[in-house]
Amino acid sequence: MIPHIEKKNGLPVLMVEDKPFILLAGEVHNSDSSSPAYMEGIWDIAEQLGMNALLLPATWEMIEPEEGKFDFSLPQALIDQARARGMRIVFLWFGSWKNAECMYAPAWVKQDLERFPRAQIEKGRNKAGRQVSPTIPVKMPYTTLSYLGTETMRADAKAFAAFMGSPPSWDF
Repeated sequence: MIPHIEKKNGLPVLMVEDKPFILLAGEVHNSDSSSPAYMEGIWDIAEQLGMNALLLPATWEMIEPEEGKFDFSLPQALIDQARARGMRIVFLWFGSWKNAECMYAPAWVKQDLERFPRAQIEKGRNKAGRQVSPTIPVKMPYTTLSYLGTETMRADAKAFAAFMGSPPSWDF
């Protein structure tokens, strides 16, 4: 059964396996979940701290490295690691944006400026027209995906839907 929120005595309660569940969790760094080998040490620390769950990024680039070709082997490996330790995962979707940047979108999205337009500081220009910051004294490409990009929204939504409806072995 999928974890869900129920009202108990008028209050929302997280239910896992039909029982109330208190999440004792920590959130890992943005890219830590990109390597099961690296995560081994993090799971060890979480156990030492008495945690029962970790919040892990699930990135668009992680599951759709090529357009339309989904690969769930990395999130499955993370789920297997959590299960082996009797722990839970709360996945955090890093799709089109994370901290207003598109660092976790797949390369095929980042490389297609026509189909996946960028936000523009100056209309019609994909570069900042002035110094970006006092510490960055150059005119740099502005790489944030525009929220107005219909194709961006469709592709991100398709990837997220695929992730949420992924293999049945993902019995959360």
